[in-house]
Amino acid sequence: MAGAVRRRVARRVLDAFAAHGVAESRLLLRGTAPDPYEDYRLLDCALDPVFANGGTTTCDALWMGVPVLSIAGRR
Repeated sequence: MAGAVRRRVARRVLDAFAAHGVAESRLLLRGTAPDPYEDYRLLDCALDPVFANGGTTTCDALWMGVPVLSIAGRR
């Protein structure tokens, strides 16, 4: 069951990016890793959460030297 849910969520994310012209081949969706900082080495940029506080993950990305994109203004 969990695998099917993960696949559906992944498909929704890929479809949302595709709707904005981002090809699936440009994205890498990964699960959890033993080292929480491991994946930051693979990133070109991180996205700040829109409807939640990025807090720790935003600070971690910046600490690892990964630029963070955010939406300015009120949402």
